Amino acid sequence: MIVLAEAEIKAEWPLPAELLPYLGFVLSKATASLQGRVNAELAGLRLDFKQVGFLALLYLQGPQSQIELGRKLRIDRTTVVGVVDDLEAKGYLERQPNPHDRRAYRLVLTPSGRRAIEQAEKIVLRTQEEFLSPLQPGERETLLALLRRLI
Repeated sequence: MIVLAEAEIKAEWPLPAELLPYLGFVLSKATASLQGRVNAELAGLRLDFKQVGFLALLYLQGPQSQIELGRKLRIDRTTVVGVVDDLEAKGYLERQPNPHDRRAYRLVLTPSGRRAIEQAEKIVLRTQEEFLSPLQPGERETLLALLRRLI
């Protein structure tokens, strides 16, 4: 049985103390908390956390196919199509014929998509900084480095 030190368990802790030793549980709750905060902040742009990933890759890497985007984000084809449909309906990206593959579309950011991702990046980074504020700057870097190694 796993036992936590008393100092590790606070009376106001929002999660059952018995589950705190389980990494998957704690990581999933931390992820949900951060995504919820980011999504609330992005609402004015009509975006969510997942959509920002799509727009960010198009912004930073340029036009690419839905298949490439889904592979890079590790998202299944059905989900990719839904996200792309939504971003296209909002006017943030366009599907254009792919000059290298007539069977595939190339996704291209629109000017409003560029403006949206530029604003969204600021929101995401600010919200992330607020979320990580209980940690010292060195701890933040260590946390990110360790998580990157795990994935």
